[in-house]
Amino acid sequence: AGRSAGAQVALVTKSGTNQFHGSAYEYNRTTVFSANDYFLKTSELASGLPNKRSPLIRNVFGGSVGGPVIKNRLFFFANYEGRRDREAVSVVQTVPTASMRAGNLIYENVNNGLTTLTPAQIQQMDPLGLGNSTAIMSILQSYPLPNDSTSGDGHNTAGFRFAANEKRKFDTYIARLDYNLTADGRHALFARGNLQNDHLGGAPQFPGQAPATTTLDNS
Repeated sequence: AGRSAGAQVALVTKSGTNQFHGSAYEYNRTTVFSANDYFLKTSELASGLPNKRSPLIRNVFGGSVGGPVIKNRLFFFANYEGRRDREAVSVVQTVPTASMRAGNLIYENVNNGLTTLTPAQIQQMDPLGLGNSTAIMSILQSYPLPNDSTSGDGHNTAGFRFAANEKRKFDTYIARLDYNLTADGRHALFARGNLQNDHLGGAPQFPGQAPATTTLDNS
């Protein structure tokens, strides 16, 4: 409360009448008029992949209907709107380089510049003589190879950029009842309700995986 400024909005919901009325609509946006993300294009070309623009689909549709339940006394109005998004967003994750996947460790030496410790040298430095953990090496090799230089230290880690497909589903329902207590309509009661049912799937950690986060808004 009081954290930030906000608008004051007043809304009026339509009422039903003595005649049945309805409406329907749809707006659709497709990838045809979209361009590829610059960083995705760069990483695709660096990996030898074709320059392919990412999906961007937004489809908004809905309808309404209203009319009498009891002529002159009881009326109803209902509205529905849905929206479906399919959008690929540019995501970059930090992954181990080919050198680190092989068990090498590169660090900056004040006197000699960059120094590379090989697996054999790391094992010699280990008091127990164990060296690199085979379990950790298996995990490092499960990551995709880097294709982006905007993250990581550039020696042991670098970036892996990909187009992450996000799916979003929005549904909104509104219903209203109006009742005239008197025949002349001077005294009336109304009730209305609104239900929001939104599912937002976040980007996956890596391609082919499930969304890292899923948000449900059921206000």
